[in-house]
Amino acid sequence: MKRSREMYILIGILVLGALIRALYLTEITHNLDFYNPGVDALYHDYWARGLATENWTPPELCEDPRIRATPFFRPPGYPYFLALVYLLSGSSYLAARIVQMLLGLVGILLAFVLGRRWFGSRVGLVFAAFMSVYWTFIYFEGELLEPVLLVPLSLLLVYQLGLWTEKITFRRAFLTGVILGLFALVRPNILLFAPVALIWAFWILRARGDTRPLKTAVIGLALGSALMIAPATIRNYIVARDFVPISSNGGINLYIGNNPTANGRVTGIIPGVGKFETCFDYPQLVRNLEAKLGRPLRHSEVSKYFSHEAFAYMGSHPGDALRLTGIRALLFWGPKEVGHNKEDEFERVNSRVLRNIPGNFAAALSLALVGTALMILDARRRKKTKEPAVEARAQYEVFLLVVLFVVGYFVSYLPFFVAGRYRVPVVPFMLLLGACGVDRILSLAACRDYGKVALALVYLAGGYALASVNFSGYQPDLAGWHYMRGVDFNSFGKTERAVQEYTEALRIKPDFPAANVNLGLILVEQGKADESVPHFQRVLEVTPNEAWAHYGLGLALAQKGDLQAAASELSRASQLDPNQFMARERLGAIYFSLGNVKQAEVEFTESLKINPRFPPAHAGLAVILEGQGRLDEAIEHYSEALKGGADAYLHSKLANLYVRRGRIEEAAAQFEAALRLNPRDSSSEYNLAVAYERIGKLDDAITHYVKAVQIQPNLAKAHKNLAVAYYFKGRYADAWKEVALCRKYGGTPHPQFVKALSQKMPTPRL
Repeated sequence: MKRSREMYILIGILVLGALIRALYLTEITHNLDFYNPGVDALYHDYWARGLATENWTPPELCEDPRIRATPFFRPPGYPYFLALVYLLSGSSYLAARIVQMLLGLVGILLAFVLGRRWFGSRVGLVFAAFMSVYWTFIYFEGELLEPVLLVPLSLLLVYQLGLWTEKITFRRAFLTGVILGLFALVRPNILLFAPVALIWAFWILRARGDTRPLKTAVIGLALGSALMIAPATIRNYIVARDFVPISSNGGINLYIGNNPTANGRVTGIIPGVGKFETCFDYPQLVRNLEAKLGRPLRHSEVSKYFSHEAFAYMGSHPGDALRLTGIRALLFWGPKEVGHNKEDEFERVNSRVLRNIPGNFAAALSLALVGTALMILDARRRKKTKEPAVEARAQYEVFLLVVLFVVGYFVSYLPFFVAGRYRVPVVPFMLLLGACGVDRILSLAACRDYGKVALALVYLAGGYALASVNFSGYQPDLAGWHYMRGVDFNSFGKTERAVQEYTEALRIKPDFPAANVNLGLILVEQGKADESVPHFQRVLEVTPNEAWAHYGLGLALAQKGDLQAAASELSRASQLDPNQFMARERLGAIYFSLGNVKQAEVEFTESLKINPRFPPAHAGLAVILEGQGRLDEAIEHYSEALKGGADAYLHSKLANLYVRRGRIEEAAAQFEAALRLNPRDSSSEYNLAVAYERIGKLDDAITHYVKAVQIQPNLAKAHKNLAVAYYFKGRYADAWKEVALCRKYGGTPHPQFVKALSQKMPTPRL
């Protein structure tokens, strides 16, 4: 193929890839989770923003994961990449997606270069074309998740290893190690591929009769990868005095895949320890484990504990372990994209861009199988005819490397659990093998060997039919997809849309606990306690120990006026889930209403132990402390409560305490803040005027006294003070008017003031 024609085609492929990505980016900017990521994406976003801005305030209702004080729980590669983008772009969500889609285009170029170098121009172009339109690549380029880095890293790794077929030098081995180390910082299980790569290198060197460069390969690979990984290891030891090479999540991931409740996929409950729905739950999970074992644990010890439990389960239940391994294998190679943070299949169906792109995993797998078969047949033919071509030998060696990468990567995940995003790194090489198959079929067609072409197409169709069979039985969770949409809508205050999504989820799965609870909580917020109660009861009939259902039922009963029953439900919620700071706070509010101030203080304090930033608990505790005369402590808690958001009532309460402490200027600032939120509050206007009067700002005081009586004309004390202010400004006629209004509304001006005013100006006829 002529070089100019080849470049024009490649440019066309890149333009096509860029156009599809631009259309998809335009589409997803309207999605709620574009600016409000969830689960792992939320964790990555929080981590990256903390690095870029030094603001480590956790998301609302999430516990501080203590990233700065503990070993890395998740691999740090992607969060640090995202932090760099945020640092350069001012923490722009849009910029992050643009950069990731540009990386997608880089992946297309890498695919072309890799395919062309060892398999020819046509393979390179077909491979690049497949990469430009494969929907999961485009989808994950729009998510704040790690596959966007794994695709180019996997292509770079195999390309660099492919150069070893020409000559193994220290520089090449070292660069390969650097790429391997970077890959490991994103996905540590790639390190299991290192010995496979070295065995492959030994095989090609042995075939050439000189295995001496193997030592160079081992040293270079080890040094390069160690250089990349060492900063993470050193950092983990410095901050926590704990030896964790990259991240500490290996043990718990192994246990998720191997325990009595495992199903081959990720689950939100760790048997015997507690909830693990997001990485923000990990600190509480560690505390639960420490309480269970009766001793403090380093994160490496937590990982070892879960690894030990997983191996113990596999050893005592070999049949179940084998069955789970089979399920994971079927899920990994199955036609469905296994959902993890989101239901990827339904995200595609509901995307106008993605659903119109042809192709899926089954198509990629069938192309790869046919391509692999044709490559093996071609190699055998060359061996029979004793073709000595060096290019053919290198091509076969790289082909074997690709197959080993796919198989090795799959095996490295087999003991854990499966999700669609975890198999993304093998897809480029399935597409490469598929491109090789397309190239061989076109070559057969050019030679007019139509019989073999027809046979290859039959095998391709049969392979696709077989790959499309869902042997695992896994089905994406449509109810779960609607539920997650409900969560997104609710987080953005679009309550009615959230209700619609939760209702649809419950139509599909009536006993869906989370959807019942969330819908019930919205109904309580809307004052529809009677409608909410059946949702909580439905959950408790199936799972009596569901803390959130007890919490919601407690709120509903409190709204209905049954405070004793509400207290019982909220107490049960806090017992079942020690992390339920909201239940503790509501329980404190109920005890306060019942007159049990001492117990209310206990509950507010416990709530703040769990979540030191929870504003309602700070506000509740501040009211109690104020009542006990502990004004400085009350001021502190009112101030903390206001960090959660402006609130006119809290600003006024804090202002009044500042007045009592003689901190008048601070009081004035709080009254001003209250009035910005509630401009028709005559009490705040009056108090602000008094504050200004006390600090000598008489004109400002007059302004706010006037506003106070405009809002509440019968506010006698404001008329009284306004009269005095006018007196000192020499506006005696206005002062007499305010004296008259003060008397009209039941007030009594001070006699000495009236006498002094009379001396300045006789009593006018009003």
